[in-house]
Amino acid sequence: MNGCQSNAQRACYAGIKGGQILKLQYKKILDSFFKFKQLNISSIMPDISKGEFAVLMAIKESGNERDGNAYVSEIVEASHCSASAVSRTLRGLESKGYIIRSSDISDRRNTYVNLTESGRVVLNEAETIMDDFLESVLDNMNPDDIYMLNEYISRLYEVCKKEISNRKYIERK
Repeated sequence: MNGCQSNAQRACYAGIKGGQILKLQYKKILDSFFKFKQLNISSIMPDISKGEFAVLMAIKESGNERDGNAYVSEIVEASHCSASAVSRTLRGLESKGYIIRSSDISDRRNTYVNLTESGRVVLNEAETIMDDFLESVLDNMNPDDIYMLNEYISRLYEVCKKEISNRKYIERK
């Protein structure tokens, strides 16, 4: 056992073998991530889903570098979503009038996306709501705990990313 564990943790794990403890902790981590995924963030947003919010933010951030033109490939990369998911989300945002898609004149294979005025308005409102929400959440947390949580999650992400890369099938049928 690790010297950093509390008496309650040691008592909880008494009689459990090391491999079983790791499986329990793995399950707790997955359960925690699943709980966060189940939070209905969209319920506090103005007429957009959390996926649409992520894509609108990616458009804003990518587009700022080139007169508001964000290439679809940049949106995919920035939003950490698949190309098909981004494409579906862009169709929905376009139907709501929040974005305009256009072909790049210099290279017709590329499509770029711009926010419309109503897209900017809804994004600004959503950003204000999310900033207020996160500020309220963080006000209830110890800053050192938040810092350490970010460090642990970042480290866990990098280890998982490396393991996935190491375990990928070389040939897929």
